[in-house]
Amino acid sequence: MLHAELERLPNGIRLVTIPDENAESVTFAVSVASGSRYEKPRFAGISHFIEHMLFKGTEKLTARDINRAVESRGGSFNAFTSEENTMFFAKLPCEFLPVAVDVICDMYANSTFPDKEFERERSVVVQELKMYEDDPGTVAGENLGRCLFPRNALGLPIGGNEKALNALSAEDMRAYWRRAYVPSATVVAVTGKFAPGDVSALLSETLGKMKKGRPIKFEKFSHRTPVVSAVSVEKDVQQTQVAIGWRLPFGVRDSRRFGMSVLNAVLGGGMSSRLFETVREKRGLSYDIRSSAQMFEDAGMLCVTGGTDPRRADEMIDVALREVEKLKTKKVGPAELRRVKDYLNGNFRLAFEKPLTRIMYYSGCVFTKDRIENPEVSLKRIEEVTSEDILELANTCLVPRRMAISRVVPK
Repeated sequence: MLHAELERLPNGIRLVTIPDENAESVTFAVSVASGSRYEKPRFAGISHFIEHMLFKGTEKLTARDINRAVESRGGSFNAFTSEENTMFFAKLPCEFLPVAVDVICDMYANSTFPDKEFERERSVVVQELKMYEDDPGTVAGENLGRCLFPRNALGLPIGGNEKALNALSAEDMRAYWRRAYVPSATVVAVTGKFAPGDVSALLSETLGKMKKGRPIKFEKFSHRTPVVSAVSVEKDVQQTQVAIGWRLPFGVRDSRRFGMSVLNAVLGGGMSSRLFETVREKRGLSYDIRSSAQMFEDAGMLCVTGGTDPRRADEMIDVALREVEKLKTKKVGPAELRRVKDYLNGNFRLAFEKPLTRIMYYSGCVFTKDRIENPEVSLKRIEEVTSEDILELANTCLVPRRMAISRVVPK
């Protein structure tokens, strides 16, 4: 697998280079430690809104200039916001790396947030929220987050809410952007075919000129806060959507996350997982049943999600919870453990062929550890997980006081 190097610019920006001489393309990304969990209630959704607005023009580029600069070279261009980060990225034929650097860095450091564009894009963001409100799976998941992380921004939707967004002004956004988008909160990553020295030179003329500043901080989650055990909402749907979750007492820096990855794969990772074989193949209760583990800085969650006939929702929940109980009472056998580790190993290696996966992996290392960790280290830690580790994690984490159930049911 491709390895990376970390370089620090004088103003505090961290640069990750991941060369790939066999590539025909280059992918360039800039990330900032700014996401929904950093936001106070009156600014709920502002990080995601800023992500949209950075495409709307800079001191030298219009919104049309920004889009055409990448697409006219055959490239692709996008961004996303999560609970803890926002990332902007572009993929282009390798000779157009200077274009990617120039456009994204200009957006990142010199956006103007035009008032007319601000009002128009506010409407777009609100419509995006309504789109998610019409998706029962998203509603079930967002409500589960509120149950697992109550009274903390970590449990709230990334996009915020319509009331807070409508109260924002363009000047609010400019002020927040100036506070959040500072060099010490910024990680730049590039992978593909390029000369590493070229990237440093290009950055020194763009983001390297940004002034230093203090990054904003988020409110840490208190694990003493009790979980809200259940929530149910009615929607105009035909299925009942179910999300069962457990709040984990550790985050992305904790070595137990490797054991949780293996536990999750045993429970609901892929079509050979226990949930898929029991809930779908044996019972026919759901078309799509799965589990997923997500880690944040200071907490995490394991979730089971699926949709079913409303008359059989309780049955599906009961079957899923029985599979969880099995993890707490009986060790995973050697053959199953071997199969699951091979699944995770192969899945990781195949995903690592994608440029954006490489960038997200290494950028994540820098954000959480301020250093590069080669992927072989993660694969080795997964290989070291034992059946005893899984049994202990299940009994420590998958307990009723940490559990919540969210449902979206037909009217």
